[in-house]
Amino acid sequence: MSEKVNDHELEARIKARGRSFFASIRGETPSIFNKGWWTGKVMDWCMKNEHFKVQLFRFVDVLPYLTTTESLGRHIEEYFAAQDQELPAVLKWGARGFGSGITTRMLARTIRSNIESMAKQFIVGENIPAALKTIDKLRREGFAFSVDILGEATVSKAEALHYLQQYLALLSALGEQQHNWIPLEGRDSYLDWGHAPKVNISVKPTSLYSQTRPADFAGSVEGIYQRLSPVVARAMEIGGSVCIDMEQFRYKDITLEVYRRLRSAPQFRDFPYLAVVLQS
Repeated sequence: MSEKVNDHELEARIKARGRSFFASIRGETPSIFNKGWWTGKVMDWCMKNEHFKVQLFRFVDVLPYLTTTESLGRHIEEYFAAQDQELPAVLKWGARGFGSGITTRMLARTIRSNIESMAKQFIVGENIPAALKTIDKLRREGFAFSVDILGEATVSKAEALHYLQQYLALLSALGEQQHNWIPLEGRDSYLDWGHAPKVNISVKPTSLYSQTRPADFAGSVEGIYQRLSPVVARAMEIGGSVCIDMEQFRYKDITLEVYRRLRSAPQFRDFPYLAVVLQS
């Protein structure tokens, strides 16, 4: 039997909960049903919280397969409603709001719609042909780009090899397509602004080697180097550029050593369009 709560106590608790919600969204539209609010809040937390960002994009990966309200609700709770998950109060409340009946179905539709809408702002295509159409449009509008492939949280050798093959296929497709793009302020050069390749990809090194760990520094560096080398070689062939993304601090030294190894290799020593991100 639930504990009986008098009207005054209930009113106080409702007001306290409401104030905590409004405090977390002060200055913004206070509704999880508002797409602009949802996208802004979620992406703000992606920038602040690496674990949440990984969870979000893993969730985006599996979203197409969640075809029932029950499976969607279960995954939302598993990904976003854990006690130790650092989330704004309203987002965690929304993740835990799955119960039964009309409310559940409404929340499911709303959350799916908002996540899909948010994802489409950052995902240029679900496959290479779709991505090329979006990139062509961006180029016609005068924008350059750096593109990477989602699903970088690899946990097996098979996933890492698949990720590598996707990058090689993407580079081949971009290499063919770039001949249709006019250089941005290139004048007499095929390069954007006279110095930047039109094809630019970003790669998270740990995605290419699922066994990456600081405790095995040498093995991690060698594993990533062997997988990243073909990507850099293909970029050289098509006249593109590669940017190695810096990830969590624990991988910093591994990432920098991979970059040094690539820069020291005879076949890449004179390649001017190999870069590494440094964060501070």
